[in-house]
Amino acid sequence: MLLRKLSDCFPSPFRPQHQRAVILSAGRSLRDRPKSKDLRLLFAMRAGWVSFEIVLILLSFCLSCRATFAQQEQRWVILPQSEGKFLIGIRPLGLSNKVTGTWQPAQADVDAAEANLKQISVFPKSNYAWLPIEHPERYFRQYLGLLQGARKLIYLSAYCGEDDYKRAPYYWRDRLFMIADGGDCVWKALYDVAAKKFVSLSINGLA
Repeated sequence: MLLRKLSDCFPSPFRPQHQRAVILSAGRSLRDRPKSKDLRLLFAMRAGWVSFEIVLILLSFCLSCRATFAQQEQRWVILPQSEGKFLIGIRPLGLSNKVTGTWQPAQADVDAAEANLKQISVFPKSNYAWLPIEHPERYFRQYLGLLQGARKLIYLSAYCGEDDYKRAPYYWRDRLFMIADGGDCVWKALYDVAAKKFVSLSINGLA
């Protein structure tokens, strides 16, 4: 009798009412867990975000590569004004008057020279222009502003680079070409900004 009363005070975990409580608790925990369908949806959403981030990274990389490639493909450059110091006080390309100073051409000035580049192909033959330049647009081209008093000129220095054996010097975007020979691989021209035409052409000799 005493044992039975003690058991009533301290219910056994194997008593029916305790078993029901355990089962109800387990049922609630199972209901709180996400279903397999929800898990699949969650994983799909996470995978979608990861894929979207990867696409953005690749797109950013491609745009960067495209910009770099475009810069490398552009075969002309406007040199800093300081590079003109080598030409001050001389008569480049057979001009009658000496160079008195330099100036910095704007993008529009060089665009105008580029638009008239075909004039080089039909330039009259002379002691300086002793060979034809059929495709001036294929050369690496440096533009530099020169002054003859108030007259604005754009000095164009060109170097061939149509294949791996004729690559432009590594410094061509920063420093003026100073090459003594090379034949029709190296030439220089002067563009008159006001007249909108090339007024002088000189092709290097052969060593």
